[in-house]
Amino acid sequence: MVDDFDFFERDFSVLIKFHSKTDSFDLNPNLIIRNNDFYAENKGSGKTIENIINDDRNFKELIRISRKSNPELIPELSHERIVQMLARGVKEELDEVFYEIFGAKQIGFDDE
Repeated sequence: MVDDFDFFERDFSVLIKFHSKTDSFDLNPNLIIRNNDFYAENKGSGKTIENIINDDRNFKELIRISRKSNPELIPELSHERIVQMLARGVKEELDEVFYEIFGAKQIGFDDE
């Protein structure tokens, strides 16, 4: 994982130099997975990215309702809402890397 793509060349300079000398592996900057708060926030939850994204609860509405009826639920609901937003970004990035590696045709996602 990369914290900041702007520092990729600095952070991976040894690997880049090794690649330029040996060319023994592919080095593709399109295959970078950036560090994301999602991983820390979801750690230990037992939930997959798909589970989180497919949770169809309206957290904004649940938080609004909880303000009057059950305010102690607000921190948990807020956390779940944030994790879901982060999960959407992570899934998009993972999908991009997956498609870059395998391509849609190889995994049967195209219509042809």
